[in-house]
Amino acid sequence: MTEVALEFDHQRYAALPSPGDREMFLFKWLSALDAHLEAAPESAQTAIKIGDRQQQLELLLLEIAAIPPPQSASSASKRRSWLGTGGPANAAEPTGLLGAAVPSPSRVVRDLVARCLARLYELGHMHRIGDALHLLQTVLTRKTSATAGTTRPVRSALVCVGALFESLAATAGFRLLSSFADFAAAAVRLARTADVSVRVDATRALARMLRSQAAATLLQERSAGVARDLVKCLRANVRHKSPALVVASAEALVALPIRLIGRPPDVERLVAVLVPLLATRVLVVRRALASLVGVLVARSISADLGPAETVAASEPPTSAKAASVDGPPMRASTGSRDQTATPQSQLQSPSQPSQSQPQSPSQPLQWLSAPFTRASASRELRAGIVDAYAALFDALGEATLAQHYATISNHIIGELASAETSTNKSASCEAEKLGVRNMCAWLLRVPLAGRLPLKAKREAAQVLWDRWLASSEAVGKISLLLAIHEWRRLPIHSDAVDSDALLPRLERLLAHPSSAVRIAAAAALRHVLEEHSLHAAPVLSSLMTRFQRLSADYAVDASAIDRAHLCMGYAQAIAAGLSATTSASADSVGCVPPDLAEWAHAIAVRLLDAAYDTDPASLNQTPVALRNLRTHAGWTLLTALVASRNATLLTQRNSITEYQRLWTAALPLQTFVTADMSWLDRVHQLQSRAMALTHLLAVLRRQTAVDGGWQLPVRERTKLVTSLRFAVLFTDNALDAPPPASSPSFDPTRPVRQLPIATSLLDSHMELRCRLLECLKAMGDRALLAPTAQAAVGLAEQCIASPDNLGEIYAKRIAVAAGLDQISSPSIHTANTLPSDSDAASAKGKATPDTADSAAGPSITCMRGFRSGAWGYEIECGVTSLLVAGEQNLGTFDSNAPADRSESIIDFAACALTAEEFDWVLTLCAVSPSQKPSTQPRAPYTRLVDSAVGLLGHLLPGLAEPAQLALLDSLVLALNRLPFNSHRYVAVLTNILATLHASLTASLSSDVTPAVARAMVETTRAALILPSPAHRRLAGEIVGLLAARTRDAATTYLPRLLDQLTHQAIRSRDRFARAGAAVALGALYARAGSIVAGRMLRQVVSLLHSLASDKDPIVHTWAIGALADAAMSAGYMFEPHARDTFQLALKLFLSDSHTVPLFGCALWIGGKEHSPPSNFVESSGAERPPLPVRLTAEPAVWTRRAGAVAEGAFIVATGRDAAVTHPDSTTHHGLANDEAHHHHATSAHADYRFVCACDDVDAHDARTALGHLVGSLILVFGPELQIDETTRGSVLTLLGELRRSLPSVGVHVPALSASAASLSTIIDPDARWQTAAEYIFAVQKQLLFFPPRDDNGSFIPLFVRQTLRPILQTRSLLHDGNISSLYSLQRVAAQALEGVIRLYGERIVEKLTQCAGNEPWADWSLSDIVWEALALYSLAVESVDSELLTLDLRTLIQTAVGLSLSCSELKVQPKDTATETTEFKDVLSLVATLCKVFTHSNSGAQPKLSDIEQPLEGNSTTLTADYVRPFNPAAQVMAAAALIAILDAISQVRTPAAASGTHNLSKHVAWRPHPLMPHLADLLRVGYLAAATPAEQSSELSCLGQSIMQRILVHFGDVEDPAMPGEGIPVLTIFQAQISSAFMPVLSSEAPQSVIWQAAMDTAAAYVVSGLLADDRTELVRVLRLIAPQPLFDFESNSDEVAQVMVVTRLAVLRAWSFISASACRSGDRQLLDIVKLHADVLYTGWLDAIRDAAVLDMDPIDVYEELDLLLKRAQKNPWQTDIGIGLTLGLESPYVDMLRGP
Repeated sequence: MTEVALEFDHQRYAALPSPGDREMFLFKWLSALDAHLEAAPESAQTAIKIGDRQQQLELLLLEIAAIPPPQSASSASKRRSWLGTGGPANAAEPTGLLGAAVPSPSRVVRDLVARCLARLYELGHMHRIGDALHLLQTVLTRKTSATAGTTRPVRSALVCVGALFESLAATAGFRLLSSFADFAAAAVRLARTADVSVRVDATRALARMLRSQAAATLLQERSAGVARDLVKCLRANVRHKSPALVVASAEALVALPIRLIGRPPDVERLVAVLVPLLATRVLVVRRALASLVGVLVARSISADLGPAETVAASEPPTSAKAASVDGPPMRASTGSRDQTATPQSQLQSPSQPSQSQPQSPSQPLQWLSAPFTRASASRELRAGIVDAYAALFDALGEATLAQHYATISNHIIGELASAETSTNKSASCEAEKLGVRNMCAWLLRVPLAGRLPLKAKREAAQVLWDRWLASSEAVGKISLLLAIHEWRRLPIHSDAVDSDALLPRLERLLAHPSSAVRIAAAAALRHVLEEHSLHAAPVLSSLMTRFQRLSADYAVDASAIDRAHLCMGYAQAIAAGLSATTSASADSVGCVPPDLAEWAHAIAVRLLDAAYDTDPASLNQTPVALRNLRTHAGWTLLTALVASRNATLLTQRNSITEYQRLWTAALPLQTFVTADMSWLDRVHQLQSRAMALTHLLAVLRRQTAVDGGWQLPVRERTKLVTSLRFAVLFTDNALDAPPPASSPSFDPTRPVRQLPIATSLLDSHMELRCRLLECLKAMGDRALLAPTAQAAVGLAEQCIASPDNLGEIYAKRIAVAAGLDQISSPSIHTANTLPSDSDAASAKGKATPDTADSAAGPSITCMRGFRSGAWGYEIECGVTSLLVAGEQNLGTFDSNAPADRSESIIDFAACALTAEEFDWVLTLCAVSPSQKPSTQPRAPYTRLVDSAVGLLGHLLPGLAEPAQLALLDSLVLALNRLPFNSHRYVAVLTNILATLHASLTASLSSDVTPAVARAMVETTRAALILPSPAHRRLAGEIVGLLAARTRDAATTYLPRLLDQLTHQAIRSRDRFARAGAAVALGALYARAGSIVAGRMLRQVVSLLHSLASDKDPIVHTWAIGALADAAMSAGYMFEPHARDTFQLALKLFLSDSHTVPLFGCALWIGGKEHSPPSNFVESSGAERPPLPVRLTAEPAVWTRRAGAVAEGAFIVATGRDAAVTHPDSTTHHGLANDEAHHHHATSAHADYRFVCACDDVDAHDARTALGHLVGSLILVFGPELQIDETTRGSVLTLLGELRRSLPSVGVHVPALSASAASLSTIIDPDARWQTAAEYIFAVQKQLLFFPPRDDNGSFIPLFVRQTLRPILQTRSLLHDGNISSLYSLQRVAAQALEGVIRLYGERIVEKLTQCAGNEPWADWSLSDIVWEALALYSLAVESVDSELLTLDLRTLIQTAVGLSLSCSELKVQPKDTATETTEFKDVLSLVATLCKVFTHSNSGAQPKLSDIEQPLEGNSTTLTADYVRPFNPAAQVMAAAALIAILDAISQVRTPAAASGTHNLSKHVAWRPHPLMPHLADLLRVGYLAAATPAEQSSELSCLGQSIMQRILVHFGDVEDPAMPGEGIPVLTIFQAQISSAFMPVLSSEAPQSVIWQAAMDTAAAYVVSGLLADDRTELVRVLRLIAPQPLFDFESNSDEVAQVMVVTRLAVLRAWSFISASACRSGDRQLLDIVKLHADVLYTGWLDAIRDAAVLDMDPIDVYEELDLLLKRAQKNPWQTDIGIGLTLGLESPYVDMLRGP
């Protein structure tokens, strides 16, 4: 940018005809001026250039911002003459804008004016700031009311004042700080009394002013009165009903120094005022208030509060009004003492520990735990307090958390987990306890342990074990579960695991009467065995011995239920151990020896044979409890064996027909429950079938995941399907079974304590149905399921669309059939709230009057009619969990999403509760690859609905068209019979949508008929009007899938659909209906693509333009996204509409309605209702909610249909009976008819406290969507942008504005030059990380078509330096500060950086080499990228929600290493071994960087990790400046693999000595240089450190260390010691002891089956042929004895599995000796040849067998079968003969090396 940016073209501006053109001109000029000032160096020449025009630019900027100029020059001079001015005020020339009307400044224009004004003073003459301050103060102190005409200058002045203080407070000095009190007082006055929008701007200006340390100190010392008014004003505004004002006030309080708030009692009282406000449903408000509370508590912990006079010390805790609103204040803390502190410690960041010893956090933590543990605390309040705890842990920092982990964990487990329940009802109490347990478990796992390094995590595990698990004190059930749950997710040190002491400590837990504790203890044992596999065999052997002895004792006396509990605990612990997979020893076949697995299998079969003994005598003599124990224990062990790594071997030995025999015994062809069967036996029968189906499900999943298909013969599969069909009939008939002949009163909802597994009859019914549906879904083949399709579809339909809670229905059926008393548990819906069908006709659409209740509480409407209240809403409502919240708070649908998909941020006010005991299979022995052992299972009812959705979605595409229509008709009929917007209505609608989505994605090959498509879309449209973004997006995706899957969609499906969506978008007054239409239109293009982008494109684009212009933020954000999808999918076909769309995007970017968050809320609070634009036609009266249309097709024979709904019978749920409510919705407002007509006027007294969608997009501005649209339009324009100067300039202007969001979200963007490094950063409080991500996407598209003008190849390096690398270096975000948001942004940057390196890497390297650091953007290299990627990888691999980021970082490291190798010419200087050629410099730098990952060296050009990471060192709170946080083993594995890739690449151009025959064992000739000679010492150190890594810590790193040592021996065997040239001494001689100590301990101690031992064999072979042992015969003999082949080949075993393991071991030996033999032959070393001949009989036989096996692998399959037959016959004749096997193909190198090499 040149000096042209400082000139304003007055003539061109005056010639513009319209205000819109003038506004666009001003925006582009301001953007160019801002870019010029940002890039300008801070020098005297710059000050002179700007100073000549500074006065004119000041007046011009102020006039653009609608700030009137001074009335006279004398007044300005007199008012601020003592501040200094730039000369006479009348010397300024007129700006030229007075002749033309200045458009009203929008938010973007105001921000640009403020930024430019601050940059002018920062780069120009600072003494001229006096005139601007006078003008701003004049505007702010004006006495006129804030009318529409005076609001614009006031808001502009507030923005300018905030920007000036934020950027210039540290440099302007007295000129600016002297006016701080006046501006603060004016801002406080406006924040109290003005319009809402002005109050928000005033509060934000106060926050920006307080961020300056100097200004805050001045306010504290000299303006006590202003500070007192400021605190009072902010405390009052946080209780306002405007979300924008609450968020701004919270940010201002965060910026306020804690001394201005007061002493600890004052802070405690403020926290007491804020905590009740956390119960809001508005997510953005709750998170802002939680962040404020967390920061206040953290500062109270980390800072020493002194007894000095404070401005708020005399303020009463709360006023009378505040006490009535916020509840009584908390009791003042006792025992607090005053301490003194300096201002520096007061203003210190809470994440950095102070120099003094910090206080114990126990007392301030009570401020949050006291309201959390109250019995009256609601779910929303506790969810908000949990968010406050998360913010507190984030503010404390890693060092404080590590130091006080014991105190904090005891506080969570001991105090929070003991929260009192609000009711004595058992159902509600259990649900509330489950919710508290979920909250506490998340706090322990994510915010607390997720921020600890590896060392601190191991210490934390020891703390939990000593305090809670190994303690003999009585511990509550919830506390015990929390401790076990957290302990098994922490790394355990090998020294802390003692197999002799482990079982006695766990035995107490395994004998616990609660099944949840037993399952958790078994899962903890699995964790121990996975981490330390060497303890698996003794532990499991002891467990099985005890289990056999105890089960035999229980068979004698089955009355001791505690003994049965211990038996089941043993069985579950054995199952967890058997199914454990060893991550540390990936080479082993299983954690346990095969004989133990065989032992467990035999025990399980004997138990099941005894349990299913059909002998009448035995059946009558065996107690039901004993049969129940045998059944559960046997099936548990068999299921674990199926899930284990020994499953393949066991399947070979024990034919699956044995399983078929057991399944047949457990699933008899019995459909009725007889009267002679007791209640106890009925529960046992249901449990027995459920356990057998669990094992069957494990087999099905195992064979699908491993073997690739179902392996049973057709006849056996038919029998199994028949058994499943009878099991379905049995479950249904068991509900209507007559009662036992003689039985006492029985409650089917209470657990049966007489059985070892105490479940109720009702829960047993639910579990059995869930397993049935899962097994039917796992069968897969629709043709195979044809005989049972009718029963399966009926069961699934019943689970999805039942008229009430399924548990309530089943309980009533059992009670009626058995003649029991009516179950006392209430129904989901109370009788007086929802009329029956007989009253429907008389209701005529009238909603149930419930005015008093609807106005009493919050609008979360899940309290009334539910046994569990708000805590068990998701459990009892019967809604599928497949609808999950996704990124950007918009909601996504993922049918395969795990339960803990987004662990870093959870809204506990509206999330499904989970527990390990809900599904023991998922906890102990998950068999599906997509299921993690840590995945938390859903509640039984939720799992049942999920299974039904999956099965019905699987079967629906395979049905005939009449059957599909009949099924959809039945579902719609069931939906229409429910009251509209009731809890059950929304649940059924969600289940139907999930089923439709599953059916459309299950079979992509089959088409949908037009009739079925119309039926599906009619049902789906009912969800497009819901005020729920997740439902809206799912419905839109279904609409798009139907467009892509429907037969002849262009003629049979799309025209009618577009007419319906057009009518919904134009004529609907509801904001959510219009947003739903936009979502559906965008989904059509995203899914159908070219099908829609035809003749209907013009109509759709016009409609989306209209919706995008809607001032409602929800409508226009979704519409802009739909426009982007349309442009992306249509491609060049969108070109006729591209320029109009781009001009629309430019205009919308300047609109306050599109760039001000919560704009709709501010409008409504200001007295303006949401109304459509003028082109929308308003309908008269309230809208009738559209319901799905019932079909007229004839139903199938097997479909049950209920009675028809009477015409006109339309019931709307209101008050707390309404499931989804929003005051701005015309169909889901939740009010009665008499209230609905004036619902806007009465919303102040309604349930909804804040007018804002909880998790919708109106809490954010539309800049992210506009950035996505601009990126899509770049693809549409394509190469034309190189010609069209105007459009290209506008595109670059928008991209520049999007880029400015980077520093605002917390990314430190380096300056363009060293002279500009001192420029301050001006923060945009509305910036979000999604905007920065869209900027990166848009730049990637820009690089495809048009480079920037006058680029000279510098744009891409500058883009990497200024954008991508700073994001990878960022460790926290200012907004959306959860770790998931940061990782999402870093994923975008990592992918973009990898793409840039892959596509433009050679050009970048060439440009960086040519510049040689002379340019400001050339101070980086590929080594810096690798270093930063490894640093981020080391941090992310230990955190939650980082799996995808780590994969992207791996790819980035691979690409960077590959580019460095490809761009470097691997040449060697033959004379000077230390010379580094220019071509090889990049590789040398990369090798040095990779070595520093192990050595932690800070020398050289590489940055310290402390510059990137937050420092942390164990429990120490005082950290030195030179401390570097070490890389974890995972990052070291990546670095070691990269080093191996570099060494292998060098070996391709430099033939190693061992292959060239230049030396032998006795002498060396032809010494040669090596390019990596300068780094030999570092390479040896890296190899030794990696090889010496304990196997429990990282076996991969140990193997890679051996590989590095082996390659060093091969590479440097012919390199002479440079210190003694001409002496003929190898350079490796001085490192001989270090080399031998790397592999010899492994060969001496490790088992031969270990992969580390096999890798050490290669190192030993290279050591033998390297020539280092030429003069050391003793050392040579020692090595040869360790690698001798005879002991391994003479070893015999009767175990097939051990023989298979020995195959791999023997191959390793053969490969090592083949390397020795080949080297000896090439070099002619007679001594080596003689050594090989000593083992010739064994080696030659092994090599020939390996060659034969390799030949077999290359044979035709038919020939292979014939050869195998011959081998089988030969083996039968000669059983002693053992083949090596086909394991020859198994390599010894780690897969990480292949990953870094690339294809």
